[in-house]
Amino acid sequence: AMSGKTLTASRTLRPLNREDSEFLYQLQTQNGVRRFFRNPGIPARDEHDRWFKKIFPASDSVLWIIEENKLAAGMLRLDFTETGAEVSIIVSPEKSAAGLGRFALNKLRELYPGTDLVASVHKDNARSVNLFQACGFKSKNHHGDFLEMGL
Repeated sequence: AMSGKTLTASRTLRPLNREDSEFLYQLQTQNGVRRFFRNPGIPARDEHDRWFKKIFPASDSVLWIIEENKLAAGMLRLDFTETGAEVSIIVSPEKSAAGLGRFALNKLRELYPGTDLVASVHKDNARSVNLFQACGFKSKNHHGDFLEMGL
């Protein structure tokens, strides 16, 4: 017989699809989500729609939706550069303590084992700095208020 509840939530990283535009817009406009971004301004809806249309054919960017129990809970983005790839991650504020960021970054390391992954993290964004450190990233450099973290 099946026992009661399972203790671990089912987590997946799935490729972005065209239906995700609304979720991503809601995610970006949540209070405080963009506070530590290079561009902290909240995008207008038409700006977001233009960006979303461009991101699909872009071969130098890959986006995933972080899901918990089949519900979208965040976004992971990889932008390829000449030397490696820059990682960006947003987890829904109400899910930020659920370990989803760590799950997503560890999954990314499995998917791109030889890639030189870097992240640009605002020095005051303690939660993000801690997340990347927990996944093996170290501070390599800094540009103004941003730490460059890499594996």
